[in-house]
Amino acid sequence: MRGALWIGRALALGVVALAAWLSLTPKPPMIEGLPQDSDLVAHFLMHTGVAGALLLAWPPRRGVALAILTLAVALEVGQLAVTGRVFSLADMAANLVGAGMGATGAAVLRRYARRLTGAAAQARDGA
Repeated sequence: MRGALWIGRALALGVVALAAWLSLTPKPPMIEGLPQDSDLVAHFLMHTGVAGALLLAWPPRRGVALAILTLAVALEVGQLAVTGRVFSLADMAANLVGAGMGATGAAVLRRYARRLTGAAAQARDGA
């Protein structure tokens, strides 16, 4: 089980690294034909995934939540130092809302998993 934990944590850190690269690279890959403001959806989805991955890989503690919120802000502020990138409060808001959604999704999944494991233990113990 410990091996699975470390694999999950490595994958979560990979998601963070991908988000950092996409946020701070001068010319991130673009999908042609999307509406003009679709970058807000991309910011939202990216930070939903970051928060969800981190909160499923580590116990939900204040330090993890603070790291997620800091990352959501820092990746947008960091664009001030990258040629060709533009800081945007709307993007930062989408990052933060996405992080909140990812945290909510992770909490729901954790609760569901606890119920499943509790039901399996009761069935195994014959209760």
